[in-house]
Amino acid sequence: MTPAPIGPEAKVLPFRRRQGAVRIRRRPLVARLAAPFAQALLLVGAPAALLFWVLASPSFALADVQVEGLTHVAPQWVDRALAPLRGRNLPRLELGEVSGRLSANPWIEAVTVEKRLPRALRVAVVEKRPAALLRREHELLYLDSAGQVIAPFDPADGAADLLLVSVAAGAERELPQVFAFASELAAAAPAVGSGLSEVAVLGDGDFRVFSAALPFPVLLRRGPLAHRLAVLGEWLPELRRRYPKLDAVDLRFPRRMILVPGEAPPREASDDRKVRTATWQSPSSTS
Repeated sequence: MTPAPIGPEAKVLPFRRRQGAVRIRRRPLVARLAAPFAQALLLVGAPAALLFWVLASPSFALADVQVEGLTHVAPQWVDRALAPLRGRNLPRLELGEVSGRLSANPWIEAVTVEKRLPRALRVAVVEKRPAALLRREHELLYLDSAGQVIAPFDPADGAADLLLVSVAAGAERELPQVFAFASELAAAAPAVGSGLSEVAVLGDGDFRVFSAALPFPVLLRRGPLAHRLAVLGEWLPELRRRYPKLDAVDLRFPRRMILVPGEAPPREASDDRKVRTATWQSPSSTS
């Protein structure tokens, strides 16, 4: 490409190199660090200040406790147990301390605690379920399904439709076996099991049973029960006919039924109160 001709009015300026090095102005170190420091302070300092305010502000003092699941435990007891915690800073409050205070009640089995900011606690209580009443001397005590004592019976709770349990001296360690025995009895003889009202723990696996299905208490030993109770059912009409009252029927021995007659009417012979023994036979085959 041919360059354009230069006219007479055109001027050519010579190129001049700038004398000396070019100066670069640098900001001071403090100025350069100021922006990152301000950003770090904003990112860290602001949350820290907020946290300090939350942990110190009276706006987060515990003022309200909401409790659920109470049946046997009085709400007034819960209020007294948690009273020392009121006014404490809720975010700093240890939930384990709340659970520990409530677990001191023998009725409470488990506790779930939830913080509800700014000033409330939600407490869900799981109470132990009474499975029986233990009669011990002159007092009644609630038992759980493991045979452990919960607390004294409170008549204010209303009528207790629970199995009554008693235990002989020295047989306390067998108390937890009551419920397994009651289940076996219900499976072997549903009528006797459904009418079961009282079980006495005698020790060595022996029990005295009171049931609405029987006119007398029965002594039983843990083990196969179906055959023994079936034979008793066959004998029952005959026993009613022969004995106006029986203090007990002992079925603990193989192929043997021991009868303990009760008070005999005056017109009957005095030997009617002697212990009688019958073998495992159908009453129709006896004379």
